[in-house]
Parts: sequence; structure tokens; C-alpha cells
Amino acid sequence: MNKKKLINQIEHDVVENYQAENQLVKQLAELLNNKLDVSMSTMDELLLTFYLGSQSIAWNNDNFPRAIIVAHGYATASSIANVANRMLHKNIFEAFDMPLDTSIEDIAKKRKSVY
Repeated sequence: MNKKKLINQIEHDVVENYQAENQLVKQLAELLNNKLDVSMSTMDELLLTFYLGSQSIAWNNDNFPRAIIVAHGYATASSIANVANRMLHKNIFEAFDMPLDTSIEDIAKKRKSVY
């Protein structure tokens, strides 16, 4: 089977079996293209859809997953979350800002204790 035919078959299966995740990825791809002039390939969209499907994300009443952005620096995560939430017109991302001198282990411990 050639690559193009295989990709088309995978894309068909994804659309059929991961409808919510595929819709979210399509919306993300459109936002990236419209706001940042960045294009996602079909393969990128498929891989991201599979990843979201593997995460067993619980959907809230708005049919959007909740996500946490963790970043080093003063208000870095907050800034990213604020811009993303404004672009999406939904409060999807929650920020978790960490000082620059904090280790990854400390971040994981603090994040687990908050959420």
C-alpha cells in the first residue's frame, strides 16, 4: 500500500473514531493558520488527534478540555494562558507560574498539590 493511500485510510479512521478530538485539532489548526500563519500538515493533525484520544480527556460542559500551562519565569505561563484563552474565547487554560530557580521536581510536587 502506498503512503498516500495509507494516510487517507488513517485519516478516515480518525474522523470516524475520534470525532471530538479531530474537531478540536481542526479548530487549533485553523487558529494557528489564521493568527500565526503556521500550517499543520495532515500527518501533524492525525498525530495530535491520536495523542488527544490517548489522554482520555474529560470534556466539560463547553466541550473543551481543561489544560494547565506550566512555565518558568514571572507571569510567563499566565501570559501564554491569557493569550490562548482570549484567542479561543473560552477559559480553557489555567496558568502555573514558577520562579526561574525552581527545579522540575519542585514544579511537579507543587502542581500536584494544587490540582
